[in-house]
Amino acid sequence: MTVECAKCGHIHESSVFFCSACGFDIITGSVRPPKATAQVKSEPVVVKPSSEYMPPSTSPIRVEVTYSKEFFTRVVSEHEVDFPSGDLRPFSLEFVSDELHIGRKDEKRAIKPDIDIAMLTKDFAVSSRHAMLKVSANGLVTLIDLSSTNGTYIGDAMSEKVTPFKEVEVPSGAKIFLGAWTCVEVSL
Repeated sequence: MTVECAKCGHIHESSVFFCSACGFDIITGSVRPPKATAQVKSEPVVVKPSSEYMPPSTSPIRVEVTYSKEFFTRVVSEHEVDFPSGDLRPFSLEFVSDELHIGRKDEKRAIKPDIDIAMLTKDFAVSSRHAMLKVSANGLVTLIDLSSTNGTYIGDAMSEKVTPFKEVEVPSGAKIFLGAWTCVEVSL
């Protein structure tokens, strides 16, 4: 069965309450008010970049993780722990990120660092949240020791201990030492 709209004459099925052509309420005989539409007038917004803001790096960050017998000899007391033997090949990793966390995985505390030293070099003297590398858009690499138990050292002489929570620049090719025998080198 069909029904004709009393206002515009459009034909509808009898199960329809409103005319799809003009909005007339077929049941009550009144016109449905038009839907309200928001009128938004906007001026174009010009966003000026802050001089402090730097977008994240999109260049790959190359990280090499190796074993350092020299560092081990300097920081580990005799018979405290043995230097690893067997396959001591370096690990080369590549990331696209402006921040990398270094540490060791801890399932119970849901800590999953980007660079899991314990998995790579079996160095359990590395804290679960040991350090963080940051890379600015202009390529400056910095390091922050996250108050690790055994500390973080930077430079070939291994004499510069990084102060916890103080951001320090990592010069290109500089070596970062942590744990009992781990050496990390970062390049862009």
